[in-house]
Amino acid sequence: MKRIAIIGGTGFVGGALNKHFSEKGHDVTLFGRSLFANGSVLEVSHTLSDYDVLINLAGASISGRWTAKYKKEICDSRTETTSMLVKAINMLASDNKPKLIITASAVGYYSIGSKEVTEEEGEAGEDFLAQLCKAWEGAFDKLEGDIRVVRTRLGVVLSSDQGAFPQLIFPFRFGLATVLGSGKQRLSWVHISDLVYAFEAIIHNEHLRDAVNIVAPDAPTNKVVTLLLSKRFSIILKVLIPTWILRIGIGPGHVVLTDDKSAFPKKLIDSDFTFAYPTFSSALDNLLQR
Repeated sequence: MKRIAIIGGTGFVGGALNKHFSEKGHDVTLFGRSLFANGSVLEVSHTLSDYDVLINLAGASISGRWTAKYKKEICDSRTETTSMLVKAINMLASDNKPKLIITASAVGYYSIGSKEVTEEEGEAGEDFLAQLCKAWEGAFDKLEGDIRVVRTRLGVVLSSDQGAFPQLIFPFRFGLATVLGSGKQRLSWVHISDLVYAFEAIIHNEHLRDAVNIVAPDAPTNKVVTLLLSKRFSIILKVLIPTWILRIGIGPGHVVLTDDKSAFPKKLIDSDFTFAYPTFSSALDNLLQR
């Protein structure tokens, strides 16, 4: 049994991890961002003492409208929280520090329009999301002591009733097949079940370190996603939504839907991790039957 602390664990990813590890017999505690907003570094340090594993999911959603104010909140909720977390861990005696910290980043780290990249090949892009991920991950560079740190670069996490998937299929339920932007941009994604087991694999495999792409090995284009969904719904009309309309409707955050960023889970595959849902089609078969 391990003592596991999940920071920012009130979302659906944190909930899924909590359920999985609790059912496995681990002692799991959830902490919200309020731990960092309301407590001193010393209080945070005392609170997080003697955990074996810390999982850091803290951060405001990137799905809001990206005003200048909200972009600052997106950044601060990640970098300031992580910076405080690192300071708190550094204050602990060696015996009280976690053996492993798993922090959530994203495939948004990578450059736009690059080839499907592995952890070793991919370099940080220059856009807002890439620089955000780079700063978020870089906050752990100041961590002291012999602690294994894994920076998980997540794709879009698919769950039947939470997150992006219900929004993705919403127009299809009404007979509208939507192609976004050019339709050529690839979707890096992962089924929530595979994400949970990937985190478990990281806990048990000490060779998994530094950046780890948690994405399915299949990254379809938006046009292919539309085609696969169209086969599962009764489509009346196909709608092309150009980038300029998305830019007007959503604002700068439209890049989440239109930028082409694709990653490959080389480290997981090299560690003999088996995906239950390796293709987008297999994920749909599961998610749409629920």
